[in-house]
Amino acid sequence: MKIMTKHNKLIAAFLLIVFVFGMVPAAFAADSSITYVNGAEKFVIVPNNDSKNDLFHSFKGVMPGDEITQKITVKNDSNNLVVIYLRAVANENTVMQGFLQQLSMTVKQGDKTLFDASPDKLDGLEENVLLGQFAPNQHTDLMVTLKVPLELNNDYANLTGVVDWVFTVEEVIYSGGDSEAMD
Repeated sequence: MKIMTKHNKLIAAFLLIVFVFGMVPAAFAADSSITYVNGAEKFVIVPNNDSKNDLFHSFKGVMPGDEITQKITVKNDSNNLVVIYLRAVANENTVMQGFLQQLSMTVKQGDKTLFDASPDKLDGLEENVLLGQFAPNQHTDLMVTLKVPLELNNDYANLTGVVDWVFTVEEVIYSGGDSEAMD
């Protein structure tokens, strides 16, 4: 049995939170997905709004008092067993950081909470977090909830908050008919 791990450090940076006050808030959050495609050796984002790779399109136009939950499906559309990780990278802009401090965000994978804090803190997502090992066509769902406090005042009107999510994949290439190589 020979197992070779190929590190495809593919980085997909996404706008995590884009808030523009004054727009009509989204009543229902539409689902998004990020899919690893080994032939293209990249992640593909759906929907891909205006080529901005905006994974969190439903978080635009939020208003004080809003609570929005969006499902993000992470898929393996390759022919290989893959291991997928997630980490977040904060923006250094202090005005943006002050805005993000006012908000609350929770990221869950099933019953497991990966993150529960204001989006300016990276506790729990600062280092690569293992999302799992995925056989071809397997997936996992992340439920992301954003809460905007009712007390948020007009000082934050028209501000945008950005946190980049970085996905990394390792392909596990195995040879032979040994099914234990997949375990």
